[in-house]
Amino acid sequence: MSSLEARLLRLEDLRGAARKSQRREETWGERSGDVWQARNLQRYHFSTLLNLLIKSLCSHPKEDAAHREVTKLFHLRDALKQWGIMYVSPDCLATDAGDLVPPPAASSTPAFLARHGHLGQSWDDLAEASWVESPDLLMAEIAKRAAEPPGTTAEARRAALAERAETLAARARERLADDPERARAFETTLAAARLIGPITETHNYWIDRMVQSLIRRLAMRVGARLVRDDVIAAQADVLFLHVDEITELLREPANRHGLVSGRRRDHAYWAARRPPRRLGKPSEDGNGDRFDGVRIVSTDPNEVRGTGASAGVARGPARVVLDQATFGAVQPGDIIVCTSSNPSWVPLFAIAAGLVTNTGGVLSHSAVVARELDLPAVVGVADATRRIRDGQIVEIDGTTGIVRPS
Repeated sequence: MSSLEARLLRLEDLRGAARKSQRREETWGERSGDVWQARNLQRYHFSTLLNLLIKSLCSHPKEDAAHREVTKLFHLRDALKQWGIMYVSPDCLATDAGDLVPPPAASSTPAFLARHGHLGQSWDDLAEASWVESPDLLMAEIAKRAAEPPGTTAEARRAALAERAETLAARARERLADDPERARAFETTLAAARLIGPITETHNYWIDRMVQSLIRRLAMRVGARLVRDDVIAAQADVLFLHVDEITELLREPANRHGLVSGRRRDHAYWAARRPPRRLGKPSEDGNGDRFDGVRIVSTDPNEVRGTGASAGVARGPARVVLDQATFGAVQPGDIIVCTSSNPSWVPLFAIAAGLVTNTGGVLSHSAVVARELDLPAVVGVADATRRIRDGQIVEIDGTTGIVRPS
């Protein structure tokens, strides 16, 4: 193992950096260095984490046992609310607080949050909290699975995928048996793909999501200081200040309530505008590539089209999910319709019947994860979240890229 690989696998280093960042009360600029250090420490492939957490809940011989365990986890949620905890750390959850002590059956939840609590945000938006800040988000996903346990485990799914991959590789080797040069090229390419393939998902999971979670928690702590000094009215108002303004206001507090109110109005105005897909000269490849497919216009008024990204046909109610606030609406058997995705969406994909996205190509995050979960998916369906109504019954074909709303 190389020194770089060893460093990337040192999860304790990452946890240590996170704890260090939480404890230190230094300036905005100095503490951002800790975030940058954490960004470079850890990569690890783990795509269906939530199913592992609730595996024990869903494998009890009696269904009511699972419901009892989920009820205990909800007691933990209520205790957190009574404590008024904004940031949940393992030490805090383990604190003896009389009647508010979390039940023993929930003891795995703090450890899970310590390792995977940086998930939960629908997009790269510091306005959205992660699971470690808002455990309710996690509890909602656990409750869904307790009510309707998954039909397969993550381990079984991985084993099936590995078997299918070996079958496909064997077929390729058989066809190349009489061509040694191409056979060698195939083996080299396959080995490289298997080595490099997981990197996209692991960097999304451990770097992108974790860095966003750490920076948000830092921003909220800074926001709390500014609220204390009457600079702003709420912690989240810090997101409407520029970095240089924050630095100055930490040194010399001054009321900025009016400034924040104006910027909130501007933000709401521009958030309601619909930007063009591209700016500048159109590309020569038809505005599509392997990460964002070519937009396909259907000649059939009863269907919309995109890029078939994960084979299979699925039919069910469409669930239009635009942000973190609508994650809870997704139920087992729904067809998720969204703009795009990141690792925080994987728990939703694991219970869905199908997936449709506005953007993406065959190598986009949505497409890669859908294939891993054997989830029928069509990506790059222009304006899918506008053209498909929430609750509308749709049928999707992940091979042809056709979506038929009823």
